[in-house]
This record gives sequence, C-alpha cells and structure tokens, in this order.
Amino acid sequence: MFKKGYGHGGLPDRDMIASMYDFERQATPRELDWEMTDSVVDHFFWLSVKEPARGQRIEARMDENNNLHINSEKVSNFTVHLDRRLIDAAKPITIQTGDRKQEVEYRPDIETLCRSVAEMGDINLATDFEVQIQP
Repeated sequence: MFKKGYGHGGLPDRDMIASMYDFERQATPRELDWEMTDSVVDHFFWLSVKEPARGQRIEARMDENNNLHINSEKVSNFTVHLDRRLIDAAKPITIQTGDRKQEVEYRPDIETLCRSVAEMGDINLATDFEVQIQP
C-alpha cells in the first residue's frame, strides 16, 4: 500500500494483515507506478535505479504486444528487468520513452538470472534479461 507522506516505516497498516490473507501477490504486474521516497529502495518489481532519491518517479506499462511505455521524472537512467512472464520471447520489445522509441531483442542470460536471484532473494522476482533506459 502506498501512503503519501510516509516513508518505509511508521505506516498505519499493521492491523491490515488479516484483511490481506485472501489476496495473492503478483510478482510481475504489467503496470508500475514507482515514486521514490528515499535512497534506500533501489528495486521495484521489474524496475531498478542505481541512485534512487526523493522526488524521482517512473511509470511503466508493458502491454500484451511487447510494447513498453515509460514516463519518468528526475531519473537519468534506470534498468528494466524482464522475462517471459511479461513478454512474448519470439517478438522484439518496443520501448517508448517520451518521444524516443527503440526496439530490442529478448536475449535471456544465465548470468543475469543468477545475479537477479542473488540480489532479489526471491526466485519469483528474478529475471533473465535487462535493458538500460536513459530517458
């Protein structure tokens, strides 16, 4: 739950755990809206920023046709982490950032997968392909 004005501690949600039992975590949502609040959290699902800071924001949406639409604010570069759960591996990926459009081929990489598992500590959040984005 995102609560404007709160950081990563002191959230008023400690009593909400029981209400969340009926829900299942979705490790690869197609739409992300990440507003960074500090320099601590550098990964958000399939996005990462080397130097996150308050005021940065990334909105990303991967549609069913391998089109990735990205809007960002105050972020000079970031990484998109993908795998077959979000894309059709047989088709190129079209990345639209503002007025720029680029096409990349999906090339899974075992080194990327191993690093991702080690960094994330969760196989459900691990990916095997990365694309560097400079909006």
